[in-house]
This record gives sequence, C-alpha cells and structure tokens, in this order.
Amino acid sequence: MKRRHLLASDLEAAFKINEEYLSASRSEFFRWHQDNADLFVGIFDNSALVGICYGMNWDRQPEYVVLEGIATLHSHWRSGTGSLLIQFFEQQVKKRGKQRITLGSAPDLKTENSYLKNGYAPTQLCARLRSIDLPDDYERLGHAFCAVRQDGETINLYIETAIRDKQLQAKLKDDLGAQEVISIMEKDVT
Repeated sequence: MKRRHLLASDLEAAFKINEEYLSASRSEFFRWHQDNADLFVGIFDNSALVGICYGMNWDRQPEYVVLEGIATLHSHWRSGTGSLLIQFFEQQVKKRGKQRITLGSAPDLKTENSYLKNGYAPTQLCARLRSIDLPDDYERLGHAFCAVRQDGETINLYIETAIRDKQLQAKLKDDLGAQEVISIMEKDVT
C-alpha cells in the first residue's frame, strides 16, 4: 500500500469514492482540494486508489483541522487500510503546524470504534434536525446544550461529553426527533 497526496490526475477517481461513501458535492470537493491540496491524501493498492481522506482548517478554532471525509473501498474495510490512511493524514496536519484534528463520526459503532482505536476521543454529541422540527420546549428537555448552530435549514445542537454515550445519543434522537446524532471526536497530534 502506498500513501501520498492526491494529484489533479487522481481527483476523478477520488471523487467517485467520495460519491459512494461520503457527502461532499462535486463543487465542494474540487474547491476544497484547490484550497487544501496538502490535506487531500489517498492510499493505493498497486496503482489503484482504494481510499481517500481530506480535511481543512477550522475557522472557529485556528489550531484545528477538520477531518471532513475518510473512506476506503468496501473491499478494503476492516483491513487496516483506513488506519494507515488516517495516520498519513495526521502527518500532513502536523506539517501544517496544527495541533488538533476534529471530526464528526458516522453514528455507527464500527466507525466510532475505528476512530477510538486510532486515538480519537469523544468531546461532544451533535443532534441534527430541520429547524422547523425543533420542539418549542427543547430547552426544557433536561439536556445541557453547550452550543446551538444554524446551518441553512438544519439546526445543530451540541452537548459536551467525554465518553461514548450511546444511551444519551439515543435519548437525544428520541427527545428532539433528530435526523441523526453524531459523535464529535478530537485528537491531539502534537
């Protein structure tokens, strides 16, 4: 397996992986690469691209990089390929002089376990739902929200946590009628 930065000639194949497993639009993906080429990395099996990882600086926290997306082809799941890829990404973050990586994990145990195995720790839960679906009495539901952020038609409500708490995750989803509740995780790379 060879790890390296994604070149312009790799971007169509990388975008196909993004389309299958991640959610960046074509315009976002190519614009983000243009602005953050050093944080767009891939892993190759022989000459075939089998995984991508990409991120960018986080405006709210200048010492952070946001890991925006990581995916490997299904044929390379649970093989250590993702761990090799994230380790290479972390090296690039260090070269950029940043101290921490933050990410929003897909809300499934296998994905969360992979991040935990690679040294990421939960810091928050984020409940995402359409603004029009937010219960009027959400502040009286007994949850200590540390931040509420509007993102277009979606509202994100955050709760601090230092552990993976699947019960709280399920309760937030039920109480708020949230589309999803994801774990926000971080890792110090200094």
